Amino acid sequence: MSTVPARPLTLFERALYGDGSLPGNVIATACVEGRIDQTALQRALTQLQARHPLLRCLIVERDGRPWFEMQHSPLPIALRILGRNGDDGWMTTSARELQRRFDGRSEPLARLIWLRGENQSELVLVCHHAICDGRSLMTLLGELLRWSDGSEHAVEPRHLLASFIDLLPDSVRNDRGLQRSIRWRAAALSLALRLLVRSRPAQRYGEVYRELWTLDEAASRRLSEHCRHERVSTYVAISLAFIAAFRAVCGPRWIQRYTAPVDMRSLLPALADDDLFGIAPTIALQPGKARAGECSPTEFWEQARALQADLQAKVEVLAPKVYRNFLGLERLHGVFERMVSYGRSRRAGRELTLSNLGRLSLAQDYHGYRLRAVRGVSGLVGATPAHLVVMSRYAGRYDFVLASDEDSLPRAQAQRIREHAMALLESMTAPQTQTAQHAPSSAPVRAS
Repeated sequence: MSTVPARPLTLFERALYGDGSLPGNVIATACVEGRIDQTALQRALTQLQARHPLLRCLIVERDGRPWFEMQHSPLPIALRILGRNGDDGWMTTSARELQRRFDGRSEPLARLIWLRGENQSELVLVCHHAICDGRSLMTLLGELLRWSDGSEHAVEPRHLLASFIDLLPDSVRNDRGLQRSIRWRAAALSLALRLLVRSRPAQRYGEVYRELWTLDEAASRRLSEHCRHERVSTYVAISLAFIAAFRAVCGPRWIQRYTAPVDMRSLLPALADDDLFGIAPTIALQPGKARAGECSPTEFWEQARALQADLQAKVEVLAPKVYRNFLGLERLHGVFERMVSYGRSRRAGRELTLSNLGRLSLAQDYHGYRLRAVRGVSGLVGATPAHLVVMSRYAGRYDFVLASDEDSLPRAQAQRIREHAMALLESMTAPQTQTAQHAPSSAPVRAS
C-alpha cells in the first residue's frame, strides 16, 4: 500500500487556519459577459484539483498537530449555481461567502459560486488563506477561466506536497550560525509565552463590512500617468492617500501601525510562480506626517518619495529577517494555543494593512465569453478584518476594498475615509499640479 502524501501545517499556516471555528478566506469575483458551459466549468474545477495538490487535501490531526493529507479520491471542489440578481447582486453573495468558514477536515479549501444569468454571470471564487494568498487566488481564477472555455486543455497532475523547509535556498538550510540564533530566540520566546501569557477572553467585534468601488478608466489612467511622471509607484501614492484620510477622519493617533504585505516568492527559489502559497510577511510603513487637506502637491509627492525610499530599503534587506522569523516560528508549535489565545485577547483596530495586487495579468477574451471586471478582492482571517485596504487594477480601472467592522470603525467613518482618499488623489493628480520630479523607481511590493 502506497504512503499517503502529507505534511504538517507550518505555524504560520496554523495561525491562518486556527481551529477552523473562524473564517480565514480570500475571495474574488469575476464579472463575465457571455455564456459559460456548466460541464466545462465543472471539468475546469476538476483540472484545478489535479493541478494543485493542496486542493486535494484534507486537514487531519497527527501527533497533536494539523497536517495536510492528500486524498486518493478527493471530494470535488464545491460548485453552487444561483440565479443572478442584477449587476450588484454578487456583492451580497461575496460578503456572505467571505465569512462562511471552511471545514478542512471534510472538504477542499476552495469553493465556487456561479451567479448565472442569460448573458452575464459572476463567478465568486473563495479559498482558504492557509493555502492561498491574493496572487495564488488570481492564478486559480485565471486557470479556471482558461479551462472553462470548452476547448481541450492538457493539465499535468502534480502530487508533491513540499514543506516550507524544502522551499528554502540551500544556503539558508545549511547555515549553522542562523540555526543557533533561531534556537536561542525561539527558546526565549517560548519560555516567555509559558510564564507570562495568561488566558483571557477573546475580543468581540461588530458586524463585518466592506466598502467596494472602482475608479473609471479616465481617472485610473490619470493616476497612473501622474505617478509615472513623479516616479512614484501607484501603490505608494494610494497608500499615502489612505493614511492621510484615516488621520483626517479618525485623528492622527488612531492608527498606530501601517503594514504592507510582501510577496515572498522571490525568496523561495523552489516555489513555482503558479504554485499555491498562503504565507506573506509584512513590512512596517513609515509615512511621516501625511495630512489630508493641508499639504500641497509638492509636499504630497515629497512624502510619497520618502515613503517609497523607506519601503524599497526594507524590501532589499527583507530576506534574512523572513528566514529567521519563519524558521523560528516552527520551533513554537508547543505553545501555539497560548499564542492564539494571546492574539485573540488583544483588541484589533490599531493597524492598517495596505495590500496591493497590482495589475492583474488575466486575459479578457475567451471562447464564448469575456471577462469584464475582477471585483472585491479581499480577505478575512479571524473575527474582523480591521483594518484592510486592498487595491488592484484590471482592464484599465483601479478597484478598491476597504474592510473593517462596525465596532472598530463605524461604516459611516469608512465612507468618509474613502471620500477623503479619493478626493486627495484627484487633487494631487490634477493636470495643473504636475511638476518635474526625479526619484527612485517604485518598490516591488505585492499583496497577500
